[in-house]
Amino acid sequence: MRKLFSGVPDEYDRLLSRLTLRSDDEWRRSVIESSRIGKTAFVLDVATGTGVMAFDFARELNDQGMVIGVDLCIPMLKKGTANKQQDGNGIVSFVAARAEALPFVDGFFDCATITLALRNVTDPMVTFEEMTRVVKAGGSVVSMDFCRPQGLFRLIYYLHISYMLPFIGWCVSSEWKAIFDYLAGSIKKSMDPGNIRDLMCAVGLSSVTIRRLSRGIVSVVTGWR
Repeated sequence: MRKLFSGVPDEYDRLLSRLTLRSDDEWRRSVIESSRIGKTAFVLDVATGTGVMAFDFARELNDQGMVIGVDLCIPMLKKGTANKQQDGNGIVSFVAARAEALPFVDGFFDCATITLALRNVTDPMVTFEEMTRVVKAGGSVVSMDFCRPQGLFRLIYYLHISYMLPFIGWCVSSEWKAIFDYLAGSIKKSMDPGNIRDLMCAVGLSSVTIRRLSRGIVSVVTGWR
């Protein structure tokens, strides 16, 4: 993952927004709503990339709150740090770390999220165990990721990710072609929201809910410690 995404941090967020017709804004808003954080919350964003989700959370907080974005890809984190300097938001910080080995003490955060990245981690169960560990009692764990839509739209969607995305990537650069090839394969193998709910329950989270967005392209699964 580190090697695959290291070459395109400057274009990543911009192109994702265009390809989703800006639906990614709605998806991130749903994550924030599902987290139910207060203005002084401490938030952890796992697999943060360039920190788009982290900065969205920061805009919901006052200067007593804090957001930490964690990722393995150093070029992505460097881009996030540059965005932080431009944005002037001092409550956002970035840390290089694996999702399966978070370098934080137990019960430190009010909320932990992972967005569009659960497919990329080595072990989803351990990732949720770690996210649950670092969240305090009463806090939320939120996963937002691509999933497989149902019915006829599923066929249309698969044609799009299997053929159109790789073609668009080929038109942009060899790095994007490799990324879109990977995304097409990983999305088709993505976990069903029900399976994600089962993992959350298995690590001790309760009251787990599923919210499907954009005709089932994306799901937001939320559990509570």
